[in-house]
Amino acid sequence: MSAMYAFVTANFIGRELGYSLPGWRVDDPVHPFLGGWDTCAAAVREAFSPEETYRERLGALLGPVRAAGFETIEFWSGHLNPLWATDRQIGVAREVVDGLGLRVVGFSGYIGASREYAERTCRIAAALGTPLLTGGGGAFFREERAAALGLLDRYGLRLAIENHPEHPTPEVLLAEVGGDAELVGVNLDTGWWATHGYDGVKAVGELGDRLFHVQLKDVAAVGTHHPTPFGTGVVPVQEVLDALDGYSGAISLEYLAADTDPIPPCRDFLSRAQGR
Repeated sequence: MSAMYAFVTANFIGRELGYSLPGWRVDDPVHPFLGGWDTCAAAVREAFSPEETYRERLGALLGPVRAAGFETIEFWSGHLNPLWATDRQIGVAREVVDGLGLRVVGFSGYIGASREYAERTCRIAAALGTPLLTGGGGAFFREERAAALGLLDRYGLRLAIENHPEHPTPEVLLAEVGGDAELVGVNLDTGWWATHGYDGVKAVGELGDRLFHVQLKDVAAVGTHHPTPFGTGVVPVQEVLDALDGYSGAISLEYLAADTDPIPPCRDFLSRAQGR
């Protein structure tokens, strides 16, 4: 398979705190990061929300990604959040991405709880030039599905709902995804299937043509969500990639560690995949 590998900017979740937090735990299946994620996300917001320093900070964030050999990224909403992003910041983000020769294959974040937030999310994604939302639906999608689908259609977007702790099997995930296959599908996170002890290769087959996007992640053991370099944990990485034969979308490399720079493991995997 000739895959298009992307780098997820959420991999930098621990960056603003100097990768100083210990690894995640999964004692609580609904809130697996036990406050660590929120702590890191607050530091990201503090660093990136000021308009006057946004260009410099985003360039410093994405420059090493391009230098590592990536030509595509999945842009996490933490780095351009609908709650604080100004029109100027949205424009700057596109300029920085284009200036580095990067392409955005997905905007990762929830549609949210309100129409205002959902429309802002769609507008940001469209401005970045991506055709795909790769996070989740949220309350607005669940409660006002027709209106949410209308926004997706108006902005030329599709929604790929990611399997998270609340989705132990593809059956549960597909029940949330529902119909409207042209606009709504799945973002397959291999790490969460492994955390739940579910066969990622089997999941690929069961999702079929509802598979819009893939986030490739390896974790240390079933029942945990500790990131580990690709191919060293319990995710059958090569078998999953083999099962994706014929899949034409992007595969985002996800290494969400609060205590480790994600560039080396992602760069190493990309180099091996490209035969370098």
